[in-house]
Amino acid sequence: MGGPRMIGQTVTNFFGQPEALKAYPNNVSDIVQNGFNRQNTIGISGGNDKTTYRVSFNNTKETYVLRANELNKNVISLNLNSEVTDKLSVSSYLSLNNTSSIRSQQGNQLANPFFRALFTPRSYDLTGTPYYGATGAQLYYGGEDNPYWSLDNVRYNDEVNRFIGNVGARYKFNSWLNADFKLGADIQSFRAHGFDEIGSRGGGNTSANGTGGILDARNNLRNINSYLTLNAQKQFGKFNVSGTLGNEIFDNFSNSLSARSTGLAIRGFDQISNATVLNTPGVGTSQIRTVGVFADVVVDYKRWLSLNVKARNDFASTLAPGNQSIFYPAAALSASMTDAIPTLKNKVLNSWKLRANYGVVGRAAPAYNTDNYASLGGAADGFGPNISYPFNGLSGYTISNAAGNVKLKPEFTTEWEIGTDISLFDNRVTIQANYYVRKLTDGLFGVPVSPAAGVTSLFQNAGEIETKGTELTLGLVPVKSRNFTWSINANYTQFRSMVTKLAPGVSVITLAGFTTPNIRLVEGEEYGAIFGNAYQRDAQGRMILQTTGTNAGLPLPTSGVVKLGNSNPRYTIGITNTFTYKMFTLDVLFDIREGGDLYSRNLADLRRNGAVIETAELARFDKDNVTPLRNYQFTGVDATGAAVNIPIRADQYWGNAGKYVAAEGFMVNTSWFRVREMNLTMKMPKSLIDKTPFGNIEFGVFGRNLFLKARDYPHLDPEQNALGSSNIGGLEFNANPATRTMGFNLRLTF
Repeated sequence: MGGPRMIGQTVTNFFGQPEALKAYPNNVSDIVQNGFNRQNTIGISGGNDKTTYRVSFNNTKETYVLRANELNKNVISLNLNSEVTDKLSVSSYLSLNNTSSIRSQQGNQLANPFFRALFTPRSYDLTGTPYYGATGAQLYYGGEDNPYWSLDNVRYNDEVNRFIGNVGARYKFNSWLNADFKLGADIQSFRAHGFDEIGSRGGGNTSANGTGGILDARNNLRNINSYLTLNAQKQFGKFNVSGTLGNEIFDNFSNSLSARSTGLAIRGFDQISNATVLNTPGVGTSQIRTVGVFADVVVDYKRWLSLNVKARNDFASTLAPGNQSIFYPAAALSASMTDAIPTLKNKVLNSWKLRANYGVVGRAAPAYNTDNYASLGGAADGFGPNISYPFNGLSGYTISNAAGNVKLKPEFTTEWEIGTDISLFDNRVTIQANYYVRKLTDGLFGVPVSPAAGVTSLFQNAGEIETKGTELTLGLVPVKSRNFTWSINANYTQFRSMVTKLAPGVSVITLAGFTTPNIRLVEGEEYGAIFGNAYQRDAQGRMILQTTGTNAGLPLPTSGVVKLGNSNPRYTIGITNTFTYKMFTLDVLFDIREGGDLYSRNLADLRRNGAVIETAELARFDKDNVTPLRNYQFTGVDATGAAVNIPIRADQYWGNAGKYVAAEGFMVNTSWFRVREMNLTMKMPKSLIDKTPFGNIEFGVFGRNLFLKARDYPHLDPEQNALGSSNIGGLEFNANPATRTMGFNLRLTF
């Protein structure tokens, strides 16, 4: 980002050739295409008074905004229900699912084509410059993979075949007692194949360091569950009583095999026999089983008072004998005040309900955390070369750094909640309000321990977290006429989770991240706290700046880490407006988020590479286009407290020794306002449908992610998480940008 203004002057490029220095503003847009998603579903249902069936088929084809990315999915489903006799009925469900995909690389690595295209200098003709040499090797100015070359030569594809099915039977003993049994299975097979061409500079699929590699992986899962209940319902005067006794069994088994082979001999030959280095394959097997018994009783009094009491006891194989029993009860009480006291109803108040709930949920530890296990050994001093086993034909094993704990107990989440439901003005105004307190006790976490113990972490019951939250839902119908209705549904959510206790001797539990930044649990701090190194500051909070050397005027990082923020928002609001006019319905969903912090690697890399407009807001060079200007300046003091007024260059300010010298510089606020979704649907009137062979005709157009305003996060969507769908947020490492979707749908019913 430190180059001169591009005014067509002749320069020597990376390949030693003269060229005119000019901007290529379409570097990113040229590599992007319009993706599409096509879904077709057909369903057939029928039967008679004793037997019903439904058969459906769904086909989905989706492409991404980068070429060489495609998903195909086919699903066949069958539902069957039959009354064999007056007392016995049977049911079955079957779903066959085949999903295959072709994908380019993602995430924080040098073979990610989107990632590299975003950061390509605007002076480099990414689209027009050849990216293949005479031998097939890539041509690119930097130490990364050319995005176009990566799309061709760093490939990945996978396929999932999945079977989901169950059979069930219900037997009626009499008018108030029946038994229900279901036996189900979820069986999956997964296959993946990755190919890295010789000369790939990024990590790719195999981290082959340019030698080329092939990855093959196979996973198989088999989940079987049974569900047996004895159900009763009987009236006793003004009381209606229903109850269930049940048993549930889960048995989950999986195995996996992955082989990574590197050192390809022949360019372009995508076969494992082409590899010269066959690494030790990774093999894994896991099986867990949970057996549960439960009871559920509901007592209703005159339809205005209801009490629900339930209890469950699970026995989990992932805990050691003596700790395998997990008992957790729950109770709920609700009262319809307007039914209990009819005189409360009037032209304003239509209904009023009060609710109170209390419940406990238990969870066992993940598999294989109650014992210590061996792993392949290795030796390293931090500088290399490293020794890994097998070595010279000999295998070596060591105890895994993650130690098991035979004393593990279940973790429990206890929650109580109070709420009310109110309906006003002929149901034109509805209000739902809830307040809850949720407490996690005996939380299961991997806790760091001194390496002197021979391990680096111990899995144990180590934490308590308390969450207090409020949920409000407001429904309004501002306008309602014969042909037009406008309704609003708004929800407000606010919560705060605090780490109230850690196990004795435990000061920090790191949930995710690196030395800096990371997400950790610290007693007295909020859950989701982001820690990292910061700018050095004096006692008054003023930034301490350097005063001598090449980094004069630049900040200094702290040697340790401090709290930089928290990933949780202060509150979120969702507002859905629905407008209905005759046969047309328009739904618009607004999404508002206030607060929440994020460590953004993507935004930092865009700025460090000078690829976004804010890095060019101030002139970088004087009128001669040679002399760098010092138009930037950090505000701070020196070590003595004296003010520092040292101007710096743009590349210094936005560089690794400037704004991004510490994790603090990567932090952004994720507040946003967005139009998340908009749908316009037209239902054909009955007078027209009657002239067709169809029972119903609906046509619609829709859009998603139509508008976004994030005041502290320009250019990109802050709704990113390096940890995927985990509830641990706050880290973003070169995630692919979000996409906007627009489309139409047609629904025909016979």
